[in-house]
Amino acid sequence: MQINKVLKDYTLAILIAISVALLIRSFIFESFKIPTQIMSPTLLPGDILFAEKLSYLFKDPNYGDIVVFEIDEETGLQSIRRIVAKSGDTVQVKNGELMINATELKKLDTRCYLEKHPKTATPYTVCLEEPFLADFPETKIPPGYFFLLGDFRGSAVSSTPLKSVQKNANLVPLHAIKARAFLIWLSLVPQTHSAGMQGFFPEIRSERLFKKIH
Repeated sequence: MQINKVLKDYTLAILIAISVALLIRSFIFESFKIPTQIMSPTLLPGDILFAEKLSYLFKDPNYGDIVVFEIDEETGLQSIRRIVAKSGDTVQVKNGELMINATELKKLDTRCYLEKHPKTATPYTVCLEEPFLADFPETKIPPGYFFLLGDFRGSAVSSTPLKSVQKNANLVPLHAIKARAFLIWLSLVPQTHSAGMQGFFPEIRSERLFKKIH
């Protein structure tokens, strides 16, 4: 009888733990691993971050937010980029450089530079690399949409096509934005085929642990 009670208590505890974990992942936060350079140098391949969902239950995403969004509704495939424009804004991208409402954002270097958005307090680093991100003609963002860009403005990693969400990879509807990235909790150097036995023990970037995301 005592064994049955113990088993019942353990089973109940496990079910509660699973339910809480699912609740947290569905409504509070989730973990996301960066697979490519698309957000370099802000986020590096191998960074594993926390993204919270609560904020967007009460308010819309804001300028400068780095967001996890859904690429394909059918598969649930996700990606990550920075919000640089909202509905009503006019945007243009030419040779990898961004213009918001006919104003070119300042650059301080030829390849990597600080980009200061007129509606955010903190500048962020952007890098250009040829071939540049495909030009985007001057466009007014329609209601309910956001314009997203990676901090790495090279076409090799920034041209992921959206399928069920939107044909243009930079123009994303509100319902596709799932969470706001806020903390890197672990960062692993990506493994290579030549790593040999070291591949079993991936190198940790200790300087990036628990780093706040801007």
